[in-house]
Amino acid sequence: MKNELKLSAYNGKEANVNSYLFTDSKSAILVDALRNSEEAKKLVA
Repeated sequence: MKNELKLSAYNGKEANVNSYLFTDSKSAILVDALRNSEEAKKLVA
């Protein structure tokens, strides 16, 4: 069974923190550390 995990990083603008999106062919996991609701909304848009 081959499962390629991909990681995408999104840099925060207001604070020096990031969010990370882990994806594979079946699912996605978002680790959100932005500390800002407006930036988080832009991430999912």
